[in-house]
Amino acid sequence: MSPALPWLAPALLALTVLAGPAAALESAPVASERARMTLAAEVQSVAPGQPFRVGLRQSLAPGWHTYWKNPGDAGTPPELSFTLPEGASATGFDWPAPYRMPFGPLVNYGYEGQVLLPLTVTPPADLRPGDVFTIEAEGSWLVCEKVCIPEEGVFRLDLPVEPTARPDPALADAFRAAEASLPRPPLAGQPGLRGAGGRAAAGQPRFRPRRGARGAVLPRRMGRAGPCRRPAHAGRRGRAAPRPAARRRAPCPPAPSRACWC
Repeated sequence: MSPALPWLAPALLALTVLAGPAAALESAPVASERARMTLAAEVQSVAPGQPFRVGLRQSLAPGWHTYWKNPGDAGTPPELSFTLPEGASATGFDWPAPYRMPFGPLVNYGYEGQVLLPLTVTPPADLRPGDVFTIEAEGSWLVCEKVCIPEEGVFRLDLPVEPTARPDPALADAFRAAEASLPRPPLAGQPGLRGAGGRAAAGQPRFRPRRGARGAVLPRRMGRAGPCRRPAHAGRRGRAAPRPAARRRAPCPPAPSRACWC
C-alpha cells in the first residue's frame, strides 16, 4: 500500500461532508401531535446592519389549521415576541393569503398543511465579523380542528456575523413561496378574483370588519359579543315589548363560539 493512501480516506470523507446537502438553519422544533413549529432563517450568516428574513414555519397535521391575521368569526392568529440584542429590530409578520374555512354558519380564514409566516429582522450596524447574532422569541398559536388547542413555545437562532450575509439554499424555496403568496393590490381596472381551492386571492374587494370580543370579526349591523344586556326597547322585568312587524329582525343563527349577540 502506498504511504499516501492512509491520507486518502480522511480527505475523501471531508470532501463528502462539504459536498453534502446544506442543513436548513432552524431552531429546535416545538412539536405536538397537532403541529410542528420552528423559527427559520433565510440566511446562514448575517452582515452588520443588513436586514434579512426569518419566519415561523408551520407543519400542521391533516385536518388541523391555524389562523390568518384576520381570523374571521372566531380564532386567534399566531404571535411572536422577540428578544434581540441592543440596536436590533424586527417587524411584524408578512401574512400569506389564507384559505377560507366555513364552519357551520361561521367563516374563518387561516392555514393548513405547510406554511411560513415571514418577517424582517435588522441586526445592529456595529456588529463585527466573528460575532454571533442571537435571536430569541416566545410564540403562541391556536391550532383547531373540531376543537381548538392553544400552544406556545420558545425559539432561538444563533447566526454567525460575516462581512457579507450568506443565503441558506435549503430554505430559499420556502421563503420564495411565502413571498409569492402575499396579497397584492389589484391592477387598475380589474375586478377582484377568487383564488383556486377557496384561497383568497389578490385583487378581492377590500372590507373593513368590525371586531368583537377576543378579536372575533362581527358581521355588519350586529353588535359586540358579550354578556347579554337589557335591550333599549325592553318592557318591565326585562321582557321585550313587541316591535312593529316591519321592524322585527330574524333571530341570529346559532354561534357556538358566543353566548349571544347584544
